[in-house]
Amino acid sequence: MSTPKTVLTEDAAELLKLSKETMRRWGRLGNGPIKPVKVGRKFLWRLEDINRLLAGE
Repeated sequence: MSTPKTVLTEDAAELLKLSKETMRRWGRLGNGPIKPVKVGRKFLWRLEDINRLLAGE
């Protein structure tokens, strides 16, 4: 079984210990340290980017 390469905003927020609204703001304004992939009206966040941010890179 493969690991998903992206997660929904809710899951990304939980992993980063941030609010969902902060993640949505980053997606809308494009001013966060990581950028989402927009699919329709949803933002998907790359696990690779989240892990890099958590590692302090």
